[in-house]
Amino acid sequence: MVFPQTYRAYQYDHYGPIEDELKLRSDLPQKALASNQVRVKVHSASVNPLDYKLVEVMGQMMLGRAPSPEQPFAIGHDAAGEVVEVGSDVKRFKVGDAVYASATGATIGSLSEYWVLDEDVAAAKPKNLNFNEAAAVPSVAITAYAGVTEHAKLQRGDTILVLGGSSSVGMFVIQHDIGARVIATTSSRNVELIKSLGADQVVDYTEEKWVDVLPPHSVDAVFDCWVEPSAWNDGA
Repeated sequence: MVFPQTYRAYQYDHYGPIEDELKLRSDLPQKALASNQVRVKVHSASVNPLDYKLVEVMGQMMLGRAPSPEQPFAIGHDAAGEVVEVGSDVKRFKVGDAVYASATGATIGSLSEYWVLDEDVAAAKPKNLNFNEAAAVPSVAITAYAGVTEHAKLQRGDTILVLGGSSSVGMFVIQHDIGARVIATTSSRNVELIKSLGADQVVDYTEEKWVDVLPPHSVDAVFDCWVEPSAWNDGA
C-alpha cells in the first residue's frame, strides 16, 4: 500500500503545561520499521488522562528522560486504524487489516497520521465497533482486565466494589464477566446506566456513603477508579 513519506503528529519538546508545550508538527519523516513492527494509518485516536500527565507531571518518572527540540516526544496511547506496512517477521497482520492498539514507551504516539508500533500491542478491530469506538477501548479495557484478573485475582462468587462505576475503566470492570458480584458507586444521573451494564448493587455517592451501606468485610476486592478522592479518607 502506498503511503506518504512524511506525516503530521502532535509532539512536545519540554515538560510543562500541555496547552503550552504540545505542538502539531508537519512533514515528519516516516520511520523505518523493525522486523516485528507494523505501520498503521490512524483513523481515530482517543485521549487518555495519562497523555497530559506525562507532559505535565509524570513524564520524567515514567519515561526516564526529558524531551528536547532535537528529540521531541510523541503523545497518545490508543488508536484504531488500518495497517499499511508490516515488518519482515510480522505474522498476525497483513496490509489492509483494521486494528486497534495501546502502546507504551518508545511506541507512544497515537495522536498522529501514521503510527509505528510493535505487533504484539495491536489486535484485530472488532467488526461490531467503528474506528471511533475501537480507539476508546484499549487502555481502559486492559486496565480493567489486569486489575480484576491479575491483581485482585477475583473468582466466581467473590464480591468487588468499584469506586467510580461510570468512569471508563469502571464500566469495563462491571462488564468483565467472571461470575463475581459487582457493587459500584456512581452519581445520581448514572445509576440506571450502571444497572444496565450489569452491576448487582449501585450506591449513589451523592446520597450515601458506601461504608454506611455495606456490611463490614463484605467485599473481597475494591477497584478504585480515582474519581472519588475523599472515599478512602471518609469511608475506608
